[in-house]
Amino acid sequence: MAEQPTQPVVVTKPTEPIQVTLPTSPVAKEVKKPVANEEKTKAQKKEQSIYDHCIKHTVKPGETLLDIAQEHVVALQQLRYFNHLDKQDPKIKVGQVLYIPFKPSYVPYGE
Repeated sequence: MAEQPTQPVVVTKPTEPIQVTLPTSPVAKEVKKPVANEEKTKAQKKEQSIYDHCIKHTVKPGETLLDIAQEHVVALQQLRYFNHLDKQDPKIKVGQVLYIPFKPSYVPYGE
């Protein structure tokens, strides 16, 4: 098949004015919060949801982390990791609130 030669298209201005209807009332703009606050609230919601599904235990005088772990049948490492306690010296204080997970939680190797 032979190609047909193409001709340039000529665009002309319209002879009649184009009518545009503008809104009579002001348009409401959506105001968004800064991204940092959104990320912070998402992190807070995630943290709340984790702790909503666990038991809260207040440390009593004479209790150790091992006593609490045995009482609630939870691995000591899981209890320590879940409550962000130091690996080398997981100290707890009387009156401190510890969160005990319902299900086993993942503890990364070496943590």
